Amino acid sequence: MTRPAPDRERWLAAAMTGGLPEPGLRRWQPLRVGIVNLWEYDHAEFWFADGRLVLRGGNGAGKTKVLELTTLMLLRGEIGASVLDPFGSHHRTMRFNLLPTGEDDDPRPPSDAGLGYAWAEFGRLDDDGTARFFVCGLGVSARRGSGTSAVTTWHLITHLRPGRDLKLSTANRPLDQKELKKVPGVTVPDSAARYRARVASELFGLGSDAYDNLTELLKQLRKPKLGERLNPTSLAETLRAALPPLATAEITQLADGWDNLEKLRTAVEQTRSAAVRLVDFVRTGWSPWARTVVRHRADALAAATTELDRTTKDRRAAETALTTARGEADELDKDISGTRLQRGDLGTELRELLDSQAFQDAVSAAGRVEGLRDQLGALAEQLVGVDERHARAAEDVAEVAESEATAASAAEQAESDVVHASRRVQAAGRPAGLHQSAARHLPARDVPALRADLSVRRERFTRLQRLRAEFDRAESNATRSADLLADRESDLNEAAEQRELARDGVETAVDTLRRQLREWNANVVLAKADERTVESWCDLVAELTAVDPSGASTEQRGVSPAAEVARHVEGVRDTLKSRRAALVHEHRALVAEHEQVTAELAGVLDRTERPPTPPDSWRRRDRPEPDSGLGAPFWRCVQPVDELSMDEVDLLEATLAAAGVLDAWLSADGELITLEGGEQADTVVRASGIPVDANLTQVLEPTPAGGVTETAIHAVLASIGWHDSRPRGNGAGTWLAADGTWRCATVSGRAEVARPASYLGATARESARQREIDRLRTRLAALEESTSAFAARIGKLDDDLRRLADESGRLPGERVVTDAVSTMRERERQAADSERKVASARDAHRTIEAARDTAWADFSAYAGEHAFPLGDLALHDAALRKYHEALDELAHRKELLGLRTVTLVRVQNDLAAAHRRLAGVDAELHDLRGRKRKAEVRLRTAEEAITSDVHAQLNRRAELDRLVEQVDRKLDELGNRLTAALVTVTRAEETLDRHEERRQSAERRRDAALSVWWEVYDAGIAQPLGLEEPERRSVESARESTRAARRELPDPGEEDRAWRLCYSKLEALRQDLLPDRDARVQEPEHDRAIPRVVVLADSSAGWQAPPAAADLLAHQVHEQENAFDSEQQQVLTTLLGSTFIEHLKDRLDYTARTFTDINKQLTSHPTRHGNAVQLKWEPDPTDPDAGAVVDALTQGYQQLSPGRQDTVRSFLARKIDAARADAASEGSADWREHLSTALDYRGWLKISLQYRPGSTSRWVPFDAAKHGAKSGGEKVVLLSQPLFAAAVVAYNAAGGHAPRCVWLDEAMTGVDDEIKASFMGLTVGFDLDVMLTAHDEWCKYPTVPAVAVYDLARHKGLPGVDAVPYLWCGGDWTAVALPISDERPDEALMAADGLFAEMDAE
Repeated sequence: MTRPAPDRERWLAAAMTGGLPEPGLRRWQPLRVGIVNLWEYDHAEFWFADGRLVLRGGNGAGKTKVLELTTLMLLRGEIGASVLDPFGSHHRTMRFNLLPTGEDDDPRPPSDAGLGYAWAEFGRLDDDGTARFFVCGLGVSARRGSGTSAVTTWHLITHLRPGRDLKLSTANRPLDQKELKKVPGVTVPDSAARYRARVASELFGLGSDAYDNLTELLKQLRKPKLGERLNPTSLAETLRAALPPLATAEITQLADGWDNLEKLRTAVEQTRSAAVRLVDFVRTGWSPWARTVVRHRADALAAATTELDRTTKDRRAAETALTTARGEADELDKDISGTRLQRGDLGTELRELLDSQAFQDAVSAAGRVEGLRDQLGALAEQLVGVDERHARAAEDVAEVAESEATAASAAEQAESDVVHASRRVQAAGRPAGLHQSAARHLPARDVPALRADLSVRRERFTRLQRLRAEFDRAESNATRSADLLADRESDLNEAAEQRELARDGVETAVDTLRRQLREWNANVVLAKADERTVESWCDLVAELTAVDPSGASTEQRGVSPAAEVARHVEGVRDTLKSRRAALVHEHRALVAEHEQVTAELAGVLDRTERPPTPPDSWRRRDRPEPDSGLGAPFWRCVQPVDELSMDEVDLLEATLAAAGVLDAWLSADGELITLEGGEQADTVVRASGIPVDANLTQVLEPTPAGGVTETAIHAVLASIGWHDSRPRGNGAGTWLAADGTWRCATVSGRAEVARPASYLGATARESARQREIDRLRTRLAALEESTSAFAARIGKLDDDLRRLADESGRLPGERVVTDAVSTMRERERQAADSERKVASARDAHRTIEAARDTAWADFSAYAGEHAFPLGDLALHDAALRKYHEALDELAHRKELLGLRTVTLVRVQNDLAAAHRRLAGVDAELHDLRGRKRKAEVRLRTAEEAITSDVHAQLNRRAELDRLVEQVDRKLDELGNRLTAALVTVTRAEETLDRHEERRQSAERRRDAALSVWWEVYDAGIAQPLGLEEPERRSVESARESTRAARRELPDPGEEDRAWRLCYSKLEALRQDLLPDRDARVQEPEHDRAIPRVVVLADSSAGWQAPPAAADLLAHQVHEQENAFDSEQQQVLTTLLGSTFIEHLKDRLDYTARTFTDINKQLTSHPTRHGNAVQLKWEPDPTDPDAGAVVDALTQGYQQLSPGRQDTVRSFLARKIDAARADAASEGSADWREHLSTALDYRGWLKISLQYRPGSTSRWVPFDAAKHGAKSGGEKVVLLSQPLFAAAVVAYNAAGGHAPRCVWLDEAMTGVDDEIKASFMGLTVGFDLDVMLTAHDEWCKYPTVPAVAVYDLARHKGLPGVDAVPYLWCGGDWTAVALPISDERPDEALMAADGLFAEMDAE
């Protein structure tokens, strides 16, 4: 598609007057992109020129951010990492674009919420020239405090134009989603998928799959620094990634089908696993437990039988011991009776003694003596207590007296300390200025008054310190201002020196540019100008240094030498182009004629005969084919007789043609040809029915053709007369003569030969064919010679144009002068700025010095008023602190003196009380000593009054008491012996009863053990252990079976431990069996019943013992394995032999078509040096299996032999199994991603590049060696071509109105201008719309018709981006002057806020 020339003036007028860009193509083309309140863009808008936009600036300027927010994100309607960043990095998030980070390198002001938009506008012209617009956009919002929650997004599609018809912000605030939905004419799709579908359909005319493929390719092209990254390997990977992946639906369907197959396999595996687990459980859990149970029960029955025998023997021994114990108890009962009679006699004698008067008198006298003794003992004890109290009271008096002496000494010391502290206060008062206060208040020791005076002094001193600090600050400010003034004056001197150097640099640059212009003109050939013109260019160089008061650039004033030289070169180029256009026009006419003659020659060569030209003044019917049998033209039905010469044949054919007979139609029956009752449009010859004597049979003979018989032809020839010359009287009827005259009805005439005969006879027709072939070949040779000559002349002009472009490319730039002028202007500005800064610094210094003097006056006045020193304030401050410390010590000492005085008074009171207590104890001690002497006298008198009779009575009483006690001890001994004997009897009886109970218990245990033993057979655990059940159940048969069990089974372990092991394995087995199978322990019938372990292996078989269930599962495994083998083959054939393989074939066919189309594009767009590349794809030779499958699928699956179909199915099955294994090893629940990777046909392909250095050279692989031998620029151009061609192929598959966008991020880094020009020329040649970011790219190349360039910059520490627009169009470079608007940002249209707005966020 050829684009019309861009309208530069229209674009600039819209840009400079606040208008909007207008479309110029019949297809959609990007016009603008915009950003509202995202990152550091408040209201940013960027225009395309002729579908091209360049964003230039340093690192961090914000150019890539524009690419990130306005390209793939808007086409996809998504904000994921893979969309924002082509590498999928998670560093670029939409949340960062909405909310400031608060870090040092983020200058945006803090905000808790963010809301913004990004949009893109496309435009095109209808067939009637009406402009149409399509705008798609994305709104986003986020709030702080929501952690890492997702950013809220919504979409918009409209035909309104942002800035004129649609405002996305009001009152400097972006619209939220609800407000946007209320805007008429704006559609807000409810999902990203619907938004994407509308963009794909309305803008690109694509379905969802094709649109996904397109955006994936564009994402690959957008990867940063494409030129540096490209090499044959990375190009192959990029193109491989751009191929459409397998459809998700196909992967899902295949995964689901394979999952069903896996379910069948899993069922077999589950049954096999269950069988293995169950067998393992029987072997390691159930059988050991069962052997333990059976052995324990056998041991229990044997032990119970042995215990019954032993208890019977013990019962007999107990009966003998009971008889002996009863005899001993009877003998002891007799001894006790005799001893009791003796005890009664002694009791009677004792009572008689006690009742006698003599004994009673003796007892009375003895009692008085004992009473006096007790009284004397009590007084002695009281006297000891009083003595102890007297000693303690004396000690208390001594201690208190000592304390009283200590307290008196402390009080004296405290008084001395107070006096010393008062002297310190008085000494510290004079340095602190408080000596008068000390003299007034120290005599009275008035500490509060002293503190009050100190507080006042301290407050005044604090005020003095503040005044001093103000003076010090003023003094410091004066010092700094003096330093700053010196620095400013130094900067001014340096700036003046730099200004002079810059002025010298401008003069040098002007001389250099003039010299370069003269040298350039001397070295060029085609663009050489006369000396006068060159000198006029040199005169214009001085104009580059002039300053226009309006601020316009030299280009805008039309005084640029580069512009004059460019106009001169353009004039030469226009002359060459005009000459070339004329030659091309003539060359095209020759080529068209050559093609026409070639086609005519091919037609003649293809046909053996050429019929006469059909009439052009009337329409004749379409005649039947020669082999239809419906007739033939006259010339095909006759041939000249042999006697005619070639001249006669030539004249005869001319005469037949003039008479209208030569090409007349002769029907098969010789009659008229009718259609629905009327004649058909044709010239027909037929027999008149009346033969003439002299007729055409003399010179022509019949040759049957088209079903016309020889008879019918002869009849026609016989009805037409033939004469040597015109007959006399003009003859009658239809006739021809040998002299060329003829007559047909009333029409007659004469013919002359114009060319040799070409239709009468096969010889004439072949001769005519050869003549025509020779003529056409001669004409072709002449045309080829002329075409080659014109092509050579055009090639010469192309060489001249290229040479002219080369000469133009070597034109010296004005940059050396403009940069020098810019540097000079900057140096002058800096010098002027330094002068302003010096003046400002000098004024500030004077002001600061005045403030310093004022601060000193205030300080000195206050110090004099309050008797403060002007010198070292720190010394006075220390004196105040020392006075404060002395005052604090005085207060402390005074307080301590009061405490010591109080303590002394209290101790003196305690001493008086201690003396009083000691006197009371002395009186009590004297009284007790007198009472003790009286008690001793009375006791001695009572003891002397007792006689010997009294002693005899008392002794007899003691003897009787002794005898009674002796008899009582004997009775106790006999009673104890009797009790022991009775106990022995009782114990013997109890032993007998116990042995009887034990025997009965042993018998019951034996019976119970017997019953329990039979349970091992009832529970079914004995038979699997090889123990046969007795035919008859009895004690003896039980004893025989237990002996067999104990003989066959090993020594048992703990039954509980065995059961716990069995139960734990049962629980594990149950987990393995569930949910389709189960295992459990049935509820026992009683507490000691054997647990019944049962397994549900199959619901139809019910609950079974583990061994039986294991046998059942083994049988099921065998059956299921046989069924699965056939089912697996059927599933593989069904799944892999139908839609999925066809889908793979479709993808491979698409790959083949795509690479074929890409190669066609590459062939039609060689480099300017004639070099070309093409892509080659083939199965990966390093994977033979994949290669075989790719080869097979390219032929069509159904056309493959059964063996090759099996090969394909087996390969895919292995891939699927590997995907499941990888997913399982990584712990992934969803294995579809692994399946998609395993079956990704793109990994089975090898994509390589082939290179041809010229149209006549052969293709060779463009490998690493060839790549390394090329220059950096050649690499970029050659390797970029396939990517651009891929984009063209993708866009060619889209609708006719689709845009053709590509996005390039730093793609031309590291190549020279010539290569950059070629690179951009590729995009022009491929008719692509381009958004390009670059560090220092202006894109002013002759290969680019037009482009808008934005120079972006950011200032450190300040939010926002400065954008300065430029336009390159038709070879002219224009700085776009920004219109001035007095409107507030929230009142201005976005058009005025976009291209021309200040983008720094204030």
